[in-house]
Amino acid sequence: MPGSAKTALVLGLGIGGTIALALLGAFAALVHAVARAENEEDPGRQEGLRR
Repeated sequence: MPGSAKTALVLGLGIGGTIALALLGAFAALVHAVARAENEEDPGRQEGLRR
């Protein structure tokens, strides 16, 4: 494999990985926000889960 193709592959994977991590982080933040909103709506349910 020529050096330029190898460099392009490494850069592509690096950028792709960064985008994937950013999307994963955004998704995790969304899930966390939804879970927190649900917990605030129904505190009694949380008590039942703790027991």
